[in-house]
Amino acid sequence: MKLFFSTLIIASFLSPSLAQAQDGLLSTSRKVDTGLSSGSVYYSGNYPGAVLMRVNMLGEVQRPGVHHMPIETDFNTALGFAGGPTRFANTKNAVIRRKDGKGKEEVIDLNLNNHFREIHREELRLRPNDTLYIPQTQAVISDNTFRVITVLSFVTGIILSAVSIHQLTKE
Repeated sequence: MKLFFSTLIIASFLSPSLAQAQDGLLSTSRKVDTGLSSGSVYYSGNYPGAVLMRVNMLGEVQRPGVHHMPIETDFNTALGFAGGPTRFANTKNAVIRRKDGKGKEEVIDLNLNNHFREIHREELRLRPNDTLYIPQTQAVISDNTFRVITVLSFVTGIILSAVSIHQLTKE
């Protein structure tokens, strides 16, 4: 009987965490991040009177969306305006897409790791209507696998705690 009450007390403290983990496991829908949600428009830089250009910052940046920034903003500053890459960013495969005056698309592949290591690199200037896209890295384990491991660890912890309490009260 003491074992039952001990387990019940431990579970009552930890039940919100279990409920959250179970909610994630049972959910069949997952929000797909297109990189741009409604209302994601930013005015970046504090340059009174500056002419602004529109740059799309999509994918794994802290603040994805449409950024209005001064014309001829360099890439490093623009990435800073977007808050930099997220921890899930695949920084080796970033892409800038731009169209020239004739409608022909130019694609600039960027390895951000190399870009920031180069000391004497030519500054990359963004142009109006450029789109910067930083893809997401492939996870080593999926979110669902991580949730299952979390729930199993939680349940194992409760069982081991109950056994320990039972052993202590038995003596």
